[in-house]
Amino acid sequence: MTTSSKPFDQLCAFLREMFQFGDNDLDFGIYRITRLKRQFIEAFIDGDDADSLRATVTQALGDLRNQQADSAGN
Repeated sequence: MTTSSKPFDQLCAFLREMFQFGDNDLDFGIYRITRLKRQFIEAFIDGDDADSLRATVTQALGDLRNQQADSAGN
């Protein structure tokens, strides 16, 4: 069970835009915190391990499919 590439790539792009890593003018409040955690966040978005975004999305979609199958069977 894998996520389709295009929607997943769009999600990754949205998350990068949301965290605004490229905007150097933002160095206050939550932006300062996300800048400090940038390496961790990027590893989560780009990673392929069990704690990555791809694995999390795949697991959530699998759980949803199982719930829908259970509901259809009852």
